[in-house]
Amino acid sequence: MKSRYLIAYFQPIGNQSNSAKVAEAIEDHLEQKGHQARMFAITPVEAYPADENEFMAATKAEAEHRSRPEIVGKVSDGYYANIKDIILVAPNWWNSLPMAVFSFFDQHDNHYKRIIPVILHGGDGAGKIVEDMRRFLPDADVMEPVEISEDELSGDLKAKIDQVSKEIAAK
Repeated sequence: MKSRYLIAYFQPIGNQSNSAKVAEAIEDHLEQKGHQARMFAITPVEAYPADENEFMAATKAEAEHRSRPEIVGKVSDGYYANIKDIILVAPNWWNSLPMAVFSFFDQHDNHYKRIIPVILHGGDGAGKIVEDMRRFLPDADVMEPVEISEDELSGDLKAKIDQVSKEIAAK
């Protein structure tokens, strides 16, 4: 039997994020290889402000206070317990992950999970995301990130999806 994967991606309310686009491409790729992949949107209950300045202030305050915003839904404990690999697709906000992503990990036992971060960024790479994840998830195996810049998002994602596949194969 082929492996089962959870693709968790950050999806703010009312915003078709690039994370969803990348997560769908990864899901398609895995299913073409005969693997089972399930997607889960990490969506904060409260919407972020539409105004860019207010948005920046809100997300910066969230990061500075290490807030844990409530998120919509949860992956069932039974499903989560039976997967080993989690592909996380999320943006780099303030050199870390959106705090709602940490809320997602708070909901689950992450012992012995292998997490493959796919980080979307505007040119500054993954920042200190892997460092933060390893500190927050000491019992998980956090892999080196696959980084996708805004420029790469507008083109063919095949090379980046292939890179995710290589990380998955590096068991």
